[in-house]
Amino acid sequence: TERHTIEFVGRVESLPAGTLFGEWQVGNRRVQVSAVTQIDEHKGLIDVGVLMKVEGTLNGDQSISALEIVDKRGEEDDNKPGEDHEYAKFVGVIEALPANGLLGEWIVSGKRVGVTDRTELDGDATFVISDTVKVKGYLQTDGSLLAREIEKENEDGGDDDHEVKF
Repeated sequence: TERHTIEFVGRVESLPAGTLFGEWQVGNRRVQVSAVTQIDEHKGLIDVGVLMKVEGTLNGDQSISALEIVDKRGEEDDNKPGEDHEYAKFVGVIEALPANGLLGEWIVSGKRVGVTDRTELDGDATFVISDTVKVKGYLQTDGSLLAREIEKENEDGGDDDHEVKF
């Protein structure tokens, strides 16, 4: 059976819970997203309501197996301010962590950093107050940063003079 490549633009109507892999609803189409799908999130985290271009193959059940998903927000209506979140990264020291676990608001060198189940946390690292971390994410309108990725600094045998092991 020959597979047809299809490309369309639509708004995200629904996403799988806690992951990007699984079935998305984009416009009126079901889109299957897997580890092979290239997802372009350079304009901000993908969320319901965001305009996306989907490229993929049409399945027998009329759903689409996505090969590539590209964030198109801001391109259809350039007169709508505040849609694009500026990408930022910085290195800082953890000053506060959420009470239960790592999800929630961190304070890193005086900046508020939102950590969600979509934030990529550095492998098996444990994060504690006074750790130096590199934060990458998107500036929000309230001045906080929505974290896309947080990794610990100096874990690879860099400057270990101040490290205490028990």
